[in-house]
Amino acid sequence: MEKGVKKAWGIKQWLIFAAVMWALIIIFLIWVLGGSETTDSDDSTANKANAEIVIEGNGKLEMTVDRSNGELNINRPVSTGGYVTGDEDIWTIFVYLCGSDLESDCGLASADLQEMVDGVTGDSVRFVVETGGTKEWDSDIVVPDKLQRFLVTSDGLMEVDSQPLDGMGKATTLEDFLTWGTANYASEHMGVVLWNHGGGSVSGVCFDETTKDKDSLTLSELNQAFYPCFAQLGRKFDFVGFDACLMAGIENANIFATYADYMFASEETEPGGGWNYVQLGNYLSDNADTDMVELGKLICDGYLAACQEEPNGNTATISMIDLSKMDDLVKSFNSTSRDIFESVTDPADIANTTCGILWADDYGGNNDMEGYTNMVDLGGVLDAFSIYTDTATETRNILSDAIVYSVTSDMHPKASGISIFYPLMVPGTVDLENFSMVCVNPYYLAFIDRNCECGVGALTEVTDYDQEDLFDESGLWTYGVNNDTHWNYLADNTPTGESSYIDYAKEPKVENNSFGFTLGKRGHDFVSSIGFVVYEYLENSDDLVELGEVRDYNVDWDTGVVSDTLNGYWFSLPDGQNLATYAIDDTEDSIIFSSPIYLNDQKTNLRIRYNHADGSVKIEGVWDGIDESGAASRASAELQDGDVIVPAYKSSESTEDTELYVTGNEYTVSGELEIVYDLLEEGEYYASYNIYDVYGDYRTTSVAVFDVDENGNTFFR
Repeated sequence: MEKGVKKAWGIKQWLIFAAVMWALIIIFLIWVLGGSETTDSDDSTANKANAEIVIEGNGKLEMTVDRSNGELNINRPVSTGGYVTGDEDIWTIFVYLCGSDLESDCGLASADLQEMVDGVTGDSVRFVVETGGTKEWDSDIVVPDKLQRFLVTSDGLMEVDSQPLDGMGKATTLEDFLTWGTANYASEHMGVVLWNHGGGSVSGVCFDETTKDKDSLTLSELNQAFYPCFAQLGRKFDFVGFDACLMAGIENANIFATYADYMFASEETEPGGGWNYVQLGNYLSDNADTDMVELGKLICDGYLAACQEEPNGNTATISMIDLSKMDDLVKSFNSTSRDIFESVTDPADIANTTCGILWADDYGGNNDMEGYTNMVDLGGVLDAFSIYTDTATETRNILSDAIVYSVTSDMHPKASGISIFYPLMVPGTVDLENFSMVCVNPYYLAFIDRNCECGVGALTEVTDYDQEDLFDESGLWTYGVNNDTHWNYLADNTPTGESSYIDYAKEPKVENNSFGFTLGKRGHDFVSSIGFVVYEYLENSDDLVELGEVRDYNVDWDTGVVSDTLNGYWFSLPDGQNLATYAIDDTEDSIIFSSPIYLNDQKTNLRIRYNHADGSVKIEGVWDGIDESGAASRASAELQDGDVIVPAYKSSESTEDTELYVTGNEYTVSGELEIVYDLLEEGEYYASYNIYDVYGDYRTTSVAVFDVDENGNTFFR
């Protein structure tokens, strides 16, 4: 055969050629449809796995207690295979940016997205953001009719993907974002931030205003959403953070101990600005090799500094929680709860323990004016338990060890860093059903259940309680399993105002120009707090209204003697209209009052701080409180020139089922509003006491009449 002459292919060669071509076509299709980066980024990390991922367990957090020995067993899903390494020397922060009314009313989500853009100045950090959950965006790039996904790098903001609009309060929406995000942008270090309103351990986080009833992600749904991503990665996130109110509960930390090394969250509500993303981006741009403790300090300190520049920033808290300590904490708390539930059997001791919880630091309003989150400081609960069991001190030490770093404002100097659900007011069926699904042990749940049954009259005596319904037929309690019918006794619950737990040794009456009473033995044992209520008839009206509930009384807890300390001073607007004021929180230095008002025709609450030392009065801001969906309002607004305030007063015709409000006259803000704290005007007023029992009910005393003379002196009739 001559050189350069090609021999014709036979059948065998053509078959080999066809096979090779088909293989190349298949590889190309895999690369286009799923094997490569699905966006414009060159940072694809989908195939950077060391080995096949294997997860032990069934993908569920398994926690059980056998009633026979009371021990808590915990089995978390763990990776036993390789894990996705991702891009080296890069931090990726995934942000689930559920805008809600924080965006449509205030533009706060757009502002934080811009902070991320401004913060990333180097190649060692990137934000991957999903947007949605709001009716309107204050942005030219983000739109409300779809879910958008953005990549934030030193090159700026780029939309890299979008999905049809879906509720951000659905577990599947968060799951899809996390699995997509980590498939395409996995890196050596990763964190997740959930941005929105928070409501605590019962109502959860990320309330989507575009959905019915502002659907949110419950804690159970968060668990459901994170597991597929964990299985895909085969590793934990460096941290999960909540740029949202009230999410530092032990119930939440217990879930995320499976999915992250650390958790950042606030026990209290957040002011509107939330986290400082400029500072976070700048720091990680220059410090890719930072350790988590240093990063945690930066996040916490930056958050507190930003909060202190805002109205209501004096309530801020945030903590960095070491989630590797959660199993020890949860097991120890189970032992403490068991000791309390099984060993403290005297009704007076049970009441005293409950009272200690009610006096602990609480977060998120928790009053009739602003609503209830029922989140209480875990350290305060353990302090209440420590009177009756030494294991509470051991648990308190483990709690302290789990808090790597925390910062608090002057209103919460005793905040431990982790909170827990406790019904400060007996909630409805749904709240207890939801809580029972995430409660970390059956004995604390039984403690709550028993108190609730006493509070609504389903139980005559606290010693008659039986916790059998919380265990199955074999005597096993299982985490996440709920006895649906058990909580039906709460369906129509309302406080009676005639608590059978409060009695008198001396009936309420006026003596020597003092209005008071003496608690009986039962009342002394079961009282939790007392409120002094003042009423007046509005000018040119037949409506008797509450001027508020304050703490103008003295109580001797040794004798049960209560007497008023009324001095005739009250808060009012500059035009002389008294404000209805309710004492909601106090420290050694000051006391916070909440006053219901209409601001530009919208019902809200004016928060006022009174300083004990110098008698000064300061407006802390305007706060909407807790809405019907359970979301805690995050933005505390400042009053502006031209704002119209109308005082609101609770009518004496209100019932437990229906609250009726009477309004005052319009007052237009001009300049800085100064609340007046001065003597009441001359006239006739009325007073009574609300005496609250430890189980969520109360008893109202008879009403006494007092007069204020032209000099401001008060005289009871």
